[in-house]
Amino acid sequence: MKEIKAFLLDDDPDALLRLEYLLGKHPEVRITGSETDPQQAVHQIKSKRPDLLFLDVEMPVKGGFEILDSIRQENFCPAIVLVTGYNNYAIKAIKESVLDYLLKPVDPDELSLTIKKYIANYQLNTDSIICQAADLTEREAEIFDRLREGKTSREIAQALSISKNTVDTHRRRILKKLGLRSTTEIHLKYPLLK
Repeated sequence: MKEIKAFLLDDDPDALLRLEYLLGKHPEVRITGSETDPQQAVHQIKSKRPDLLFLDVEMPVKGGFEILDSIRQENFCPAIVLVTGYNNYAIKAIKESVLDYLLKPVDPDELSLTIKKYIANYQLNTDSIICQAADLTEREAEIFDRLREGKTSREIAQALSISKNTVDTHRRRILKKLGLRSTTEIHLKYPLLK
């Protein structure tokens, strides 16, 4: 199993220590950094490029959703776990396609389920799981893989010896089946593992 690199951001030092302690019980997770200052964290997150980002929602100066926007604007899309003492952000979390939403104090069993969910969604044979769940045809799955690699319609058409219009038609069907609005959302929701 591939090691999971995690970064933690929470303005509450006690909550941060608790989360570090709980994650320490998961040998598959390596904490590559933690921070209590949201403004300092953005640079660290971008440079450390964690697979999994544990993000507090309500923080002074910059909240969790603002941090999320900042890193996504850099085309970096780790799996996000929102950690908060408030349950009123759940709908927004779903709209932002976060992996999970944990209430403080973090329950060890819920954290274990989150780690399992990450492994199932991002480390197992993600392509086949996604393709089967969305009922993609073989050709759509082929194009989906190339879209995740960042290939353009023209590049995909050349590689598969089909027209660009055919690729665009398949791309529209893929987006519809996956419930996405744009190709950019493919990169956000289904990032390739390094």
